[in-house]
Amino acid sequence: MISQKEELNKISDNYIVGEGNKHFPTFELFLIMFSISLSILLFISSDTLDPNGKLYSNMLKIMSQNMWALSFFVISMLKAVGLLFDKRQLRYIGISASCVLYFILFVCYFSIFPSLGSLFFFWLFVFSGVSIPLVKKTGIK
Repeated sequence: MISQKEELNKISDNYIVGEGNKHFPTFELFLIMFSISLSILLFISSDTLDPNGKLYSNMLKIMSQNMWALSFFVISMLKAVGLLFDKRQLRYIGISASCVLYFILFVCYFSIFPSLGSLFFFWLFVFSGVSIPLVKKTGIK
């Protein structure tokens, strides 16, 4: 009797959050699209990060505009390829790297003036971190 109950619990757990029934990774797709958009913006407009502004001069002290663009592009591709080919490790790396970049942007924004931008990057950092353990429960396959 106990073994049947345990078996039913396993079946119900697999049905709710199991391998065959993954939740759609909405937030992760948002991060991918946001990162791709940022990288495109930074690649096509060479003066997006104006060195005369305090905020952007802090960002440019960390790395050049092209490196910011490349970083966002590589991170978005890690997450996208990980989703397409069901490679959790790539997704973990991509989301973790997103956490780091969004935290850096939060600090850059907040150190100059607390603004909507600082709040936005703070919450991107927080929810990116929260979504790391959820990688195993989400997917598109």
